[in-house]
Amino acid sequence: MDVENLEETFWQTKAIQVPFNYNGCVVTITDDDGHEEFLTNMKPVLDSKGVKCSLSIITGLVGTPNYLTLNQLKLLQDEGFETLSHSKTHSPSIFRDNLPSVPDSVIEAEFRDSQQWFFDNGLAGYSTIVYPWGNYGSQAVRYKYIARKYYKYGVNALGGLNTSPVDNMYLSRFQPLKSMNFNTDIKPVIDENIANKSWLILLNHSYNTDAFSPVLLATIIDYIQSKNIPILTFGEGTRYKGNALSVGEYTDPINKVYIGNDGKFLISG
Repeated sequence: MDVENLEETFWQTKAIQVPFNYNGCVVTITDDDGHEEFLTNMKPVLDSKGVKCSLSIITGLVGTPNYLTLNQLKLLQDEGFETLSHSKTHSPSIFRDNLPSVPDSVIEAEFRDSQQWFFDNGLAGYSTIVYPWGNYGSQAVRYKYIARKYYKYGVNALGGLNTSPVDNMYLSRFQPLKSMNFNTDIKPVIDENIANKSWLILLNHSYNTDAFSPVLLATIIDYIQSKNIPILTFGEGTRYKGNALSVGEYTDPINKVYIGNDGKFLISG
């Protein structure tokens, strides 16, 4: 941005009223892939704690063996759980292997068709894509650019803190694993997010009992609730920690304007 355009941007952004001013940490729990084991391995823990989570759904696999059915997803939505897009096929050839060779049109079809499935079947969460595998390295900006055509938010696999204003198309998550020690490996991460007033998004695969532990999840929830930190679905979390305005690519050192729902801003020009 040149000086004249930057000054104009400042005048325009001064008129923006942030929708929800909250100055603290928020936690969101996600469960990826939409396996039916969610109902037996994870949901009982959440129900016992009075917590709802967001489920990342591979739309092309809904109703196939070992995956949740559309009716089950609608019942979960009625209970207050949330569904998010996790692409149409979750194909490793599109989202993990040799990413530079994947055509834009193939990536776009995954994002477009998955979102359309949400519209066609009356499920909310269509404005968010949870990227399969997520960490796209040098290809991240390209994948984010394509996803931005359809989604308002994109969620990565792993990364750092989500501090306001957030990179709305590449939000980071932390995965608590069964092999981790709560006091030495997980509690410090929660405490860091509390200290930085960040949005902590927890990644789980509840069907993978080698990595997921209901007991560990219960311990995590108990600790977060003891600190009076709200545990919200992703959509609810955007009201607290999303952006009021997201213009440009977050990693661009020059042309971007980001304003968080808490009024904090990031403007480069």
